[in-house]
Amino acid sequence: MNTSFLRFWITLLCLWFSSVVHAQIIEDADLRQEGPNAVLQVRFLTPIHYSGRSVSSRSNDLVQAFYEIVPTKNMLNLMFGQRLVVRGGQNLGEITIIDEASGQGGDRSRKLVIRFSGSASASVRAGQGGKSIEVVLAKTRVGTPTAVDPSQPAATGDATTAYAIALMTSTDHNLQLDKPIPSAYQNYTTELVSRVVTGLQRFEIQLGNFGTLDEAQKALAVLKQRFPQATLVTISLAVPPMPEAAGSAPISAAQIEERAASLLGLAKKAEFAGKLDQALELLNRALDLPLNKSTREAQYLAGVVRVEQGDTVRGRTELELFVKQYPAGKDSEQARSILEGTLVAEKAAQKKEPKATDPVVQGSLSAYYNGGESKVRTQDFADSVVSALPQQPQDQEISATPQKMVMTNLEAQWRKRNRDEDIRLVFRDSFQRDFSKLEARDRNKLTALYLDYRSFADGVSVKLGRQNPSGGGVIARFDGVQAGYSLLPKLRANVVLGKPSDQLLDTQRYFYGASIDADSITAKTSGSFFFNRQMIDGVIDRNAFGT
Repeated sequence: MNTSFLRFWITLLCLWFSSVVHAQIIEDADLRQEGPNAVLQVRFLTPIHYSGRSVSSRSNDLVQAFYEIVPTKNMLNLMFGQRLVVRGGQNLGEITIIDEASGQGGDRSRKLVIRFSGSASASVRAGQGGKSIEVVLAKTRVGTPTAVDPSQPAATGDATTAYAIALMTSTDHNLQLDKPIPSAYQNYTTELVSRVVTGLQRFEIQLGNFGTLDEAQKALAVLKQRFPQATLVTISLAVPPMPEAAGSAPISAAQIEERAASLLGLAKKAEFAGKLDQALELLNRALDLPLNKSTREAQYLAGVVRVEQGDTVRGRTELELFVKQYPAGKDSEQARSILEGTLVAEKAAQKKEPKATDPVVQGSLSAYYNGGESKVRTQDFADSVVSALPQQPQDQEISATPQKMVMTNLEAQWRKRNRDEDIRLVFRDSFQRDFSKLEARDRNKLTALYLDYRSFADGVSVKLGRQNPSGGGVIARFDGVQAGYSLLPKLRANVVLGKPSDQLLDTQRYFYGASIDADSITAKTSGSFFFNRQMIDGVIDRNAFGT
């Protein structure tokens, strides 16, 4: 075979598999409510591995999470200095997220620097799917708590009854939601509970905070559109009578413990159901009993409930008493964190918070200078058609011309969310100014310019424009469209059509494909299947099947 002909095809092959993706690695960040805790989820454009190591500051206003970028077929040319701001409402203020190199192991070893407006008890965990990191903020509410007027009676209906919505039911204790909760109910609390139904133990994910039957029924009608199995659950908050001692004998210590545990359990249910006045009444009854094993938790919960009501003055009093009585322990640290947070919340209450439906615009601009000696085979050489040619021993490796370059990165995002949809317009660009040559060669790289639309009501999603690959057999950045539709609660169909954004000589290329994503095939297994075909000058260049 002719040697030059062979080298030509080897060059084309190397260019294809060494496509350089210029990208800022964080795709997006969101807050959601998970039980009594708030969860900050940071999603990435490429697979990552959370190392399990995080560091918090002494003042609990900053946490660093270390992770590794998982190697893929796409070479990532990372843009440094990415910065995102998430608005957490009155309770959390603004959360700033910065992606940085960790200083060890090259560019693939990185860290997230997350700074809070005030003190927050935060723990870090890996997200599902290998492309996210989650920060759990203990005993924190997303959004603004509603202030309660003590002079007005609470319109919560029957004080001994509350209501919740069982979104999903299963005999498997590893039950997880397969769809996001509609934005209108994301500030409500979710909890995994166990119940015995017709003699069988079942596990349910319940969404609570419904004080009246009418409120719960309205929520059920909306939630059934996304969770067809959703059912209404009635929670009894009736206080059992005090056990009576035989004759004139005093009540035993065991009976006191039983009574206190029962009152504390009912108080937790009332707090979960949003009946905060009922919860306080139950907690006060528990605290009126002689000192017992439930006293500590009841005192702590009394302060938390006061803060949830918006009564920060009496809430601080309860928590300060708790910290004084119990200075050591995890709950004591959480109480101190809440005490610091209530002061921040009072100051933040004076500031106007944008509505959830108001558009939000954010962005970042960064630049850095790169100088010094450089190799002869620069990025320009790597992008050329002869980059695959072997380097001869007599060839020089270091260039006589020193490297002088300024890299500037710009990112901007417009976003609007409501209970039914999420719309984003994203722009990312990098500009390289080269001062090392007499005739400077500047390079501009548009890495992202797309419109992303997601409908929570009907499960439709569309992303249009220049974007990075997100699976489905696509292996390089492209200009085009990808769309998806939820066929069933755990089954989603996707299609993609586009053109690779990086040119390959004078060829004309495009591709199309389809994929199916299935979530929770078993308790711990998810899967996908895709087909992708790429054409080059009217000839099939690549057929890809994958799972």
